[in-house]
Amino acid sequence: MQVQAATGSYTQASRFAILTAAGGVSGTFAGFSVNQSFAFLTPQITYDANDTIFGFSLTQVTTPTGPAPITFPSVAVTRIQASTAAAVQALGLGNPVYNAVVGQTVAGARQAFDGLSGEVHASAVTAG
Repeated sequence: MQVQAATGSYTQASRFAILTAAGGVSGTFAGFSVNQSFAFLTPQITYDANDTIFGFSLTQVTTPTGPAPITFPSVAVTRIQASTAAAVQALGLGNPVYNAVVGQTVAGARQAFDGLSGEVHASAVTAG
């Protein structure tokens, strides 16, 4: 199955029923691909008795203590991006700023952190 994710805002709470069968769902898709990459979300297919659901979970990374969700600062390349990323992540699911960032690509997240911190403006002033 190939998912063509439309431009929009996705979070770990986003869920879309892609197949509903009143008589029940039997079997699973052998695999799937998505036309977008996400810095913090992993697309997934889940199943319940009557539905096949496309949604997201937070991307997991391996740590010394086991799997843990990836952190927003992990994609930052500057100290200011990392500080802004930590503050945005602390806002949590449901906050409009967090929701706008969690579904971004790595490049999109970095751009968001720069915009939120004002770093892009400071850099432009010192470059001139």
